[in-house]
Amino acid sequence: EFEATHGPLVSLCQVPFIMTTEAKVRILQGESNLQKRNEMRNSHLMAVYEGREDWSEFCELRVTRENLVQDAIDQVICRTQDMKKPLRVVFTTAGVEEEGLDEGGVTKEFFQLLVRQLFNADYGMFTYKEDSHTYWFN
Repeated sequence: EFEATHGPLVSLCQVPFIMTTEAKVRILQGESNLQKRNEMRNSHLMAVYEGREDWSEFCELRVTRENLVQDAIDQVICRTQDMKKPLRVVFTTAGVEEEGLDEGGVTKEFFQLLVRQLFNADYGMFTYKEDSHTYWFN
């Protein structure tokens, strides 16, 4: 009956009511982890094949706190090939790396600062709608 009304079943996305939200999240996280590992392996193999020693298993963003949004944008544009690798953030001040190991805390701080700046009314990317208590693109 499903095929008669919807065509052949190709993906579970065609029947979203079959799985719980938690199951979908676990599937997406698992797929993401597989893609990260695969990208890390492929990147390493290409570096070995090409004789490069500048290979990194991470997508490393080097940003300053003073120019966080623009630094992040500039780094992401230059690293499109690394977007599926695990993220590592390094804060720099006057060209010197801040001390700290990125075991999740530095990356978390980066996203907290990034979101705070993006949603700041002075930045102008989003506006706050009083009537609905939501932010919307400016």
